[in-house]
Amino acid sequence: MKTLAKWSTSGYHQMVAAGILENRQVELIAGEIIEMPPETPLRSQLRQINALPT
Repeated sequence: MKTLAKWSTSGYHQMVAAGILENRQVELIAGEIIEMPPETPLRSQLRQINALPT
């Protein structure tokens, strides 16, 4: 049986500030810290396009 700790946004930001997650590609999703694959150039371009005001 696996026990997961759910993280708050505040707790996540504290870990980032403390350097615990330094050099790791992670995101907080629904209280879980998820390891993310490196961003590809295409994904980077799409993210930038989506961030543009319409």
